Amino acid sequence: MISVVIADDHVPFRQGLLRLMEMEEDIAVVGECGNGNAAIEMILAIRPDVAVLDVVMPPVGGIEVAEEIAERGLDTRVVVLTTYKSPALVRSVFNAGVSAYALKDGAFDDVAQAIRTAAVGGTFITASLALDLPDPGFAVHDGPLTSREREILKMIARGQTGREISASLFISPKTVETHRKNIMCKLCLSSVAELVCYAVESGLIRERPERPGALFPPRR
Repeated sequence: MISVVIADDHVPFRQGLLRLMEMEEDIAVVGECGNGNAAIEMILAIRPDVAVLDVVMPPVGGIEVAEEIAERGLDTRVVVLTTYKSPALVRSVFNAGVSAYALKDGAFDDVAQAIRTAAVGGTFITASLALDLPDPGFAVHDGPLTSREREILKMIARGQTGREISASLFISPKTVETHRKNIMCKLCLSSVAELVCYAVESGLIRERPERPGALFPPRR
């Protein structure tokens, strides 16, 4: 029997998923919650075989929960569920140690298959999404963002200018700009607007800033 914890802040979706899981003879839901911090506490207490996580949850999303699981050396495998289809997000999810990526608007069979695949140490991604990825091996070749890069990405996405970030982190504006370019290169993004979209989709921030185009001057 595969023990599963489900974390999703959208209550109707979570309840629907619970009902569907009850129909699977080899899957047992042993806990459910609606936010990232509760998910971490529940996983630490129960040590389920698989954690099914929404990518975007307050106050931390599925990627952060997956990273916490990896840092603590837990055996729990992670399946993320989301409506987002961004290749950059897919890349970050797998780089964080996630085993499976399934779409919320896909078939329930995908979720069940993702759980079973993750439970035995395999990797799963919804077939329709995999077809749109330019490089199926990206998760192996590209490393995740460093903690400093993630910190700077959050600040960029919240609307802070390069000089404001420089002052806050006690680093030079040139260093901030170098980090920004490295982030965009790793995520295969080409504009600050795309950085903001990525930050929202991955759960790094909850809302878009009002003037994302004013964060940095246009690239030349």
